[in-house]
Amino acid sequence: MKLYSYTKKFPLVGKLTLIGDEDYLYGITWNHDQDYEVKLTKVLEQTIKELEEYFSGNRTKFSVPYKVNTGTEFQKEVWHQLNQIPYGTAINYQELAKRVGKPKASRAVGNANRANPIAIIIPCHRVIRKDKTLGGYAGTKTDLKENLLKGEGYDLT
Repeated sequence: MKLYSYTKKFPLVGKLTLIGDEDYLYGITWNHDQDYEVKLTKVLEQTIKELEEYFSGNRTKFSVPYKVNTGTEFQKEVWHQLNQIPYGTAINYQELAKRVGKPKASRAVGNANRANPIAIIIPCHRVIRKDKTLGGYAGTKTDLKENLLKGEGYDLT
């Protein structure tokens, strides 16, 4: 499998690097130092289109085909559960831990969120702290998480 990357600037979040092949998206990251050939494949074009629709408020679900080829079984279960959180809502880390059958694993759930290879499409930004503060996001300040949640109409108050 040959992977390609393409970097584009988006509203609310800045530059994102998309990683994929001809058929599947494998990653969305803020790390632009990728060792992949730069090529805009069909699936990366579809990802850009869907992200633009999402950021303009015209898309609430993504249909771009993706594959997760990293992570432990626990991480994959966390990422699966993230996709069950509806657009415009948020849950806390403890609730997510309960949903994966490990009610005392809030910290491990947070670590799995941090390792999410397909940010935004696998919506780890929809998980906040129990006290309703945001917590970190994508190794950055909370600005990105706040922008994404506000963009979905989530009330942060």
